Amino acid sequence: MQNAIKNAKTIRVGIAGLGGIAKRTHIPILKLVPGYQVVAGAERDDIQRERVAKMYNIPKVYSDFHEMIKSADIDAVFICLPATLHLQAVTLALECGLHVFCEKPMGLHAKDTAAMIEAAEKAEKVLMPGYNIRHVANFRKAKRLLESKKLGHIIHVNALFMNPGPYISWDPKSDWYLEANSGGALYDIGSHIVDLLFYIYPHRLKNLTAYANQGYKPYDATTNVVCSYHTDNSLLGTIQVGWRSASEVCSLEFHGTAGTLLVSRRNFSYTHGATDPADRIAISATNILQELKSVVGKLNLIRKGADVLDEFNRQALYFKRLVKNNRSNVSELKSAMHVHEVLDGIGRSIETGKMIEL
Repeated sequence: MQNAIKNAKTIRVGIAGLGGIAKRTHIPILKLVPGYQVVAGAERDDIQRERVAKMYNIPKVYSDFHEMIKSADIDAVFICLPATLHLQAVTLALECGLHVFCEKPMGLHAKDTAAMIEAAEKAEKVLMPGYNIRHVANFRKAKRLLESKKLGHIIHVNALFMNPGPYISWDPKSDWYLEANSGGALYDIGSHIVDLLFYIYPHRLKNLTAYANQGYKPYDATTNVVCSYHTDNSLLGTIQVGWRSASEVCSLEFHGTAGTLLVSRRNFSYTHGATDPADRIAISATNILQELKSVVGKLNLIRKGADVLDEFNRQALYFKRLVKNNRSNVSELKSAMHVHEVLDGIGRSIETGKMIEL
């Protein structure tokens, strides 16, 4: 079957869950990127299922994702379901011999993530977590800078992700975001920033302490979290995530013995002991150029019919390469495992009020 996929012109995809992230992002991109064909979809809501199928000319739709995974003529499946359903959907797809793209978070417990990775290894199929932010140009540039060792020994890291949250910035009808078992902001955007932190600068946490607020009454979901952590090599760090901010901010700071890096979607600032005003002007000019490239990239996607961020385009291309070559993304899955170990640890620290050893 894998040789057939490698030699085929297109990868036939089924979409499990036709909600906001599938309708606004993944299906438009898969329709745009050469080498994909969306041939099936599954959605339990009758109106949504028929609306999306008509909007994107999806030839076969199902009311049950289990049925689609078992019977549709597909090579890969995109899991765009609530996180509580990821484990059963991912493991079923892998058992059926399908490659899997799973929207973040992979699960709501580290044990779920471990079970998915084990299933992927057993099936010898691709399992890719949907962490699109690691495909942003500035963050990839930051990874290259950290790998060059130009910052020296890293001694302090700060990671921040804030956005307006549900009902404002994303999906007004998704009450499940605010249910206690959804994981709240910690698993919604916290999974993103922790993955991004480990992608740019791989390291493992030794212990952590976390605090949280619940901002949407009477809902029980955690909306804002602050975590401080320590590693075996004496690095200190903080992770801050939350909803209810006026706008989105996703940024990281890396402070080393030879320099400092401040990076976000739109800004990249690398300074060191010899940095002078001319360097700062050059940094500003580079940020302006990167912003122009980003705008042009999105305009090109809009012109082609997909009003989404360019990082999703890069993500789809990356998944296609993995599937075509049936290449295991081992380092990515190891990172995903530690992401969920950290998220579990943060949850336990919030619950107990104690420092957690990882």
